[in-house]
Amino acid sequence: MEFIKDSPRTRFVVPDRPTARQQLAYYSATAGANGNEYLLRLWQGAKAIMTEWECESLPKDADIDEITDPSAVDVMLWVALKVKMHIQGLEDIPKNS
Repeated sequence: MEFIKDSPRTRFVVPDRPTARQQLAYYSATAGANGNEYLLRLWQGAKAIMTEWECESLPKDADIDEITDPSAVDVMLWVALKVKMHIQGLEDIPKNS
């Protein structure tokens, strides 16, 4: 599944149907995400299953302890929540076309 955001320009892809390994990688990265590092863990989980990444303000493996740009944080939040919704919807019944 491809996701695109205009500002800052961001594009990423996660599998439409992640393999068991990819799902376990996501859940491993997000384990304990109900605690103090909820959004950080969701970002790590998203990175664990991304197959493509393009962003003008945030390299995929940037050191988040060094980033001060609020637009980079906005991207991380957007990506983390998009992937969370995608993973949660894997078993949803598709709508008829």
